[in-house]
Amino acid sequence: MSERLMFTEHAQSRMAQRRLSVTDVEYVVDHGFRYYTAGVLHCFLGRHSIPFKDQSIKDFSRLEGTTVILESNTKEVVITVYRNRTAFKNIRRKSKYNLKVSIATAYPLLYR
Repeated sequence: MSERLMFTEHAQSRMAQRRLSVTDVEYVVDHGFRYYTAGVLHCFLGRHSIPFKDQSIKDFSRLEGTTVILESNTKEVVITVYRNRTAFKNIRRKSKYNLKVSIATAYPLLYR
């Protein structure tokens, strides 16, 4: 596994279902467009995000449309991974709220 990124169990199972390796996810995080929305960080790898020298390499061009969702606080925990070439349009529509407040501070009566 990667030393830089940590993966949830959900992310690991989604990566296996979508045939994505740790290197693929790191490539998307490094080169993808980053967008903060809905309390998380979305890293979307579109056609224009892939460097010109990598566009002819089949391993990288197949990653077009891949989205990696990271925890917004540390930017090191991968929550989930999915593929959708038109996902960026939907990501931009999401609410812009930020959930950096923990549940314990938002609902203190529940956590006594």
